[in-house]
Amino acid sequence: MVKASYNYYRLIHTSINETDLAGLRWDQKVHINGTDYFVLSVTVSLPIKKPAECLLVRA
Repeated sequence: MVKASYNYYRLIHTSINETDLAGLRWDQKVHINGTDYFVLSVTVSLPIKKPAECLLVRA
């Protein structure tokens, strides 16, 4: 029996500004290191001074 390991979720910290956050399209994929993801959540405090925490799920 072969056991496969799948990483469906990815938590990243990234720089984002207010304009990027306002224009975020939740239905569009983002491409990171050869893999497509959908953005599930973005955690950031306003005004933005630190990198945002983004939870992604593999498309």
